[in-house]
Amino acid sequence: LHSYPGIAPISPSTLRYAKILCDLYGLFGALDNFSIAEIGVGYGGQCRAINSTSSPSSYTLIDLQPVLQLSQRYLDHYIMNSQLVYSTMNQLVTREYDLLISNYAFTELPRAVQDVYLSRVILPSTRGYITYNQISPDSFMSYTSDQLLELIPGSARINEVPLTHPMNCVIVWGQNG
Repeated sequence: LHSYPGIAPISPSTLRYAKILCDLYGLFGALDNFSIAEIGVGYGGQCRAINSTSSPSSYTLIDLQPVLQLSQRYLDHYIMNSQLVYSTMNQLVTREYDLLISNYAFTELPRAVQDVYLSRVILPSTRGYITYNQISPDSFMSYTSDQLLELIPGSARINEVPLTHPMNCVIVWGQNG
C-alpha cells in the first residue's frame, strides 16, 4: 500500500486497474454480458475491478499455471459477476471474445508466443485493449507497435495516460464511435 495525499493508503496496482477500467468504459461502454479474455493476469486485480462494476458473461484469465493459481486464490475471496475460466496458453481454445485485454504482458513475450495469442485470441476478438511496452530483449523479436497495428484489423494507437515510458502506448480496436 502507498499513502497518497488526501487519499487513504491504496495499492498503486489497484489505481492502475481502476484507471484501465475507466478507459474500457470510455472506449467500449458497459461491459455487461461481454465475454472477456485477459492475457497476463498478475494477481487478478483487473478481473476484480471489472467484476466489481460490471457483469461480464465470462472472464478468461490466461497466464502461466502458478500465476493462475495466485489469481484464483485472490479472486476466490470475492463474489464474481461472471463465470471465470483459468487457462494456460496451451490449454487455450481459439474463439472470439467480445473484449481482449493485456496490460503489458502480451508485448513482453517472444514473437513465437505472440503468434499463438494472435491466432487464438487477439485476432478473433471483436474489441481489444493492449497496453504496449517495448522492453523485451532484441532476441525475442517481439512485434513493434507499428507491426501490431498492421496485423490487427481496425486497430489504433492511443496515448498511454499517464505515460510510464516514452515508447509506451495503448493499442485498441472495436471502440465505440
